[in-house]
Amino acid sequence: MTDSPAAARPHRARRGEGERLRVEVMDAAESLLLQHGRPDAVSMRAIAKKVGVTPPAIYLHFDTKEELFFAVCDRRFNAFTEAVVAALTEAGPDATAIEQLYLLGHAYIDWGLANPEHYAILFGGAISIPEGVDPMQLQGRQSLDALLGVISRGIEDGVFAVDDPQTAALMLWSTVHGFVELATFKQEYVPDIDVRSRKTAVLDQVLHALLR
Repeated sequence: MTDSPAAARPHRARRGEGERLRVEVMDAAESLLLQHGRPDAVSMRAIAKKVGVTPPAIYLHFDTKEELFFAVCDRRFNAFTEAVVAALTEAGPDATAIEQLYLLGHAYIDWGLANPEHYAILFGGAISIPEGVDPMQLQGRQSLDALLGVISRGIEDGVFAVDDPQTAALMLWSTVHGFVELATFKQEYVPDIDVRSRKTAVLDQVLHALLR
């Protein structure tokens, strides 16, 4: 018995199936990345097996493994940025620049402590930016721009005793990043110091250094 013409035609994906597969591939890639800790330990074949498709199906959505893992990272940066920038909305329009910085700092640290594996992937340097991608357009850039905006406002208002918002932003970023690193990955090296309980005290110290 021969196949009918309808049976012989290749299956055409229904509307939405392609996007759903793309999300499933990213979910699988992220799961394996969290499990193994670095992209080079995860193969496209392993990702395809986890999703239940063949490797060529993945290449319909991502040209390279680098592109796939960058998309995974970018998606998680979006969640991080939303959490950090939401702190400014919480502050309200009447909040001072220093109050906004407090909320930004707390939001950054809280997200990092709540998502240590994802934080390690985002800031651990394991995933590189593919060629042709503009770093200024990345999701994570929005959180840095928000920080720069608040610092610039404080400088203009005469509240902060600094004249370079970028240097001040790097100082604050280094502080909160280092705090998350210590609290999540290095606490065992300082067993006599309860790092997490000192979150507010650390922010107090670094923000006080900005004040005029």
